[in-house]
Order: sequence, then C-alpha cells, then structure tokens
Amino acid sequence: MIRRAILAAALLLPAPAFADTLLDNIDGISVDRGGQVSRFAAMVIDDHGRIAQVLSRYDKPPRTDFHVDGKGRKIQTWDLRYTEGAKVGYKWFEATHQQPLFPFGFGLSYTTYAYSGLKVDDAARTASFTVKNTGTRKGTEIAELYIKLPASAHEDYKRLVAWQRVTLAPGESKAVTLKLNPLYLSVFDPANDGWQLLPGDYEVLAGASSADTPLTATLYITQ
Repeated sequence: MIRRAILAAALLLPAPAFADTLLDNIDGISVDRGGQVSRFAAMVIDDHGRIAQVLSRYDKPPRTDFHVDGKGRKIQTWDLRYTEGAKVGYKWFEATHQQPLFPFGFGLSYTTYAYSGLKVDDAARTASFTVKNTGTRKGTEIAELYIKLPASAHEDYKRLVAWQRVTLAPGESKAVTLKLNPLYLSVFDPANDGWQLLPGDYEVLAGASSADTPLTATLYITQ
C-alpha cells in the first residue's frame, strides 16, 4: 500500500526531481476518494492503471532569460530547442541509454503475471502470446507490444505499436493476439511526401512496460 501511495503522490508533484526526493524520504500518503483506497488496501480490487509517460530521475529546467516588455515589465522566457525528432518520452531514454525513475507503461498490482509463447504471423502481420496470472489475486494486466524497425530506418529505440487489457483470475491464462498496424511500422519519406514500410526484419517485443519486454520474435516484411 505504501509503494502505491508513494507513486500516486509522486505523480502529483510538479517535477520529477520532487518525485525522486519524495520516494527517498516519505513513508506514505493517501487520499481516499469514494472508498477506493480502502478497497485497494483490503485487496478487494486490483489497480491496473499504467503510466502514460516516462518520469526521469533528475529533471533540469530549460535555460531561462529575462527581457523587459513595452510596459517596463520583466518577463521570463524559455529557450527551447526541439532537435530530438521522434526521440521523445521512453524512446529518448532508450536511445540515450538513460534509466528513468518510472518507465513508460509501469504500474503496480496485487498479483503477478508471466508472459510466454510469442509467435508472429508474417502474412497476417499479427503477434500472439499468452499472459498468465501467477499470483493469488484477480487482476488486470496491460499487455504491451513494441517493435524495433530494421537497421535501414536508423532508429535506435523501439516503438509501442499495440496493447490489450487482460483480466485474469488467479492461475488463469489467456491468449492475446494483436494486429500490427502498417502505419505504426512505417517511416516518413520526404522525397515522396508519404509513409514508407521498409523491407527487412522487425524485432517484436512483448511485456508489461517499455523496460520489461521478456518476449522477442522477428517479423519479416518483404514490402
């Protein structure tokens, strides 16, 4: 309960640096809305929420400058340069080999899950695998599927391409099949002003978050 409460409090803070400090020092905090916290604490229901962004361990603010406007007021400005291209969020952390405070897709549960049997159908462009609840409580897992493009794409990170919510009783297993949308596998070709699906080997990864993908397989696309 304390781990969940700490995480919830950290997400409400204005900067990841404060979240880092909080996790190092706080014992626990909670706000009970409609009895939800009490139900979580009693393990009546499982919290299957997942983080939709990456939280860094240390966050440096952008360089700031001041200028005076026409009315003599001192205005603070920020100098922001977006040079990372598509390397944003979890993709930037992976490309720069940085360890985030919490990875994309991270979440806590009262139970545990195991992934197995990843298979890829090149013709149908689907990926199938099994998720099992290996704990003693009912829970809901968010199974995530990532893709690493061929070397010709010059991308040193993986992409989230599909996911599915899976509710499982203790000991229950379910097969998950996810369709691979060609657009999510494509790169933009400026010369032709359109999206291009590159031929080659695509690495397929399945797991619970961007930092937890125990299953790998290969999808081959001719064109």
